[in-house]
Amino acid sequence: MLKNHILIAWRNLIRNKVYSFINIFGLTLGLCACLVIATVVIDELSYDRQWSRGKDLYRIISVQKNGEDLYDRNSYTPLGLGHELKKDFPEVAEVCPMNTAPLQLKFSATGDNGIKLTCLSADSSVWKILDIHVLSGNPRKYVQGPTNLLISQTIRNQFFAPGID
Repeated sequence: MLKNHILIAWRNLIRNKVYSFINIFGLTLGLCACLVIATVVIDELSYDRQWSRGKDLYRIISVQKNGEDLYDRNSYTPLGLGHELKKDFPEVAEVCPMNTAPLQLKFSATGDNGIKLTCLSADSSVWKILDIHVLSGNPRKYVQGPTNLLISQTIRNQFFAPGID
């Protein structure tokens, strides 16, 4: 029975080639558009879900006009904007400037090239905003300066000997 239905469908596809192509192409295009939209929606809904205060987090995006119909969007904001927002708007509880950048980390001063990682830099207010789970040490008691480094468990296992804390 199923074989007969498939055979009839195949004959109709062959007999009406243009009509079949238009229908199959339209169905394919519609399914692809639906999948793209679903991917964007799922990505937007999952943003900042790993943080307990994810619904309270906001990112400031600056738009700079570089020419006629040429705009540059980035997460850079003028220095002091966050603290002014905190001062002028009581809804702003905390401000934490963050930046991601590739860094070359060296383990020794000799010919070692080290490793290149994308790092997130932030000030001490990050502990009030993000609930980062720390396995070893107390990062809230740090010395001011660029010498502080927090690494993930994956980086620790990849580049350092097991058992070193």
